[in-house]
Amino acid sequence: MRITSALLAILLVGGCESVPPEPFVQSEFGPERSFTGLLRLGFERQSFDECWLDFRGSAMTDLGRLAPSPALADQTAPYGAEVTLTGRRRAMVNVPGDDLMGRGFGHLGQYPCLIEATRITAARMR
Repeated sequence: MRITSALLAILLVGGCESVPPEPFVQSEFGPERSFTGLLRLGFERQSFDECWLDFRGSAMTDLGRLAPSPALADQTAPYGAEVTLTGRRRAMVNVPGDDLMGRGFGHLGQYPCLIEATRITAARMR
């Protein structure tokens, strides 16, 4: 009985080491910097140049001050603006031969990158 228990413990512990690696990796956030591009908001959408956008710090307040619109309060109405923001970016790194569909950022994991905006320094409605 002791040998069976010891063998079982070895197999269980040894099995933990042979777990295959994840087929994708989330990169670390890059340094905070300035980005300029197109911001689009609406139903299940919060994108900035094809990345999911998270508003942090004063970013949402800044946007409302620089390019006000009733659509900002609605959160489902379409909104578009050219913006310059300060933030940091993180991306999914694809392992060759793997499909990342549904494993990214934002709504249903559809976005291959994430930008955390801490403030918006310029905005113009489109």
